Amino acid sequence: MLFPTRVPPKAKTQGRVDFDMDKFRVLMEQKGVEVSWIQTITCPCSQPSSEAGMDLFNVTDEVTGLDHAPTCTSCKGSGFIRYDAQDIKILFQRNAGSNDISDYGTSLNAAAGVTLLPEHLPSFGDRFRILNSAIVRTEKITASAGQFIYDLSYNITERELDLDPTPQTVSALEVYINDATGQNAFLLDPSNYQIDVANNQIRFISGLPGVNLPADTHEFSIKYYAHPEFVVTSHPYIIRDTKTLIKGVEKNQPLPVRCVVRLENT
Repeated sequence: MLFPTRVPPKAKTQGRVDFDMDKFRVLMEQKGVEVSWIQTITCPCSQPSSEAGMDLFNVTDEVTGLDHAPTCTSCKGSGFIRYDAQDIKILFQRNAGSNDISDYGTSLNAAAGVTLLPEHLPSFGDRFRILNSAIVRTEKITASAGQFIYDLSYNITERELDLDPTPQTVSALEVYINDATGQNAFLLDPSNYQIDVANNQIRFISGLPGVNLPADTHEFSIKYYAHPEFVVTSHPYIIRDTKTLIKGVEKNQPLPVRCVVRLENT
């Protein structure tokens, strides 16, 4: 059975008040949070089943459908290609959270609802890096023989701190390394390393392993300021599209986009 909708005779010709996108764009420009929108696409790389220790007698290796290749130069084994970062503004509506259970206990994952302009329709897995904000990140990195430069996992940033007696610009907070035995950690003096914010790296100055720089195969810890990154965890959608009627001309009007994001915590 069909259910045709009854439309009043004047419904298509009556003027109506509707969403004013120009006013919304002004509010977005004035109140929006500046972010770098990083788009995401699934990487098509894969590896033969034999490379995963699954080689079977009299069975032809499968080239697809197994997993992403860890040596892929595009996604670096993550399975996702990040591309076309651009600076835009977004609105945060609400904060929410969910609990994760891990080895060290229960943690609260920060989540939020986000609104974007119609042309900024993201996809699942896209990232929003907040440009004018910072959070504290800590990570452990394993040192390699003869290596002095190490990439950081998060996008390090600098903060201008109004301290007494003089303001300071700070990026790395502390670096701890082990002595030569690998069992006694100590705070490394900042004169022994440099932070390259542009390339997201820490560079150790030449010295003695376990004294001025990490010993080979030993781990070191670094605590630093980083830009918060939110990952899109829902399938973004248009709140609603509408039709405007101005001077007898009806026009389709796309409206803002909604999605849910979650603070990256790994």
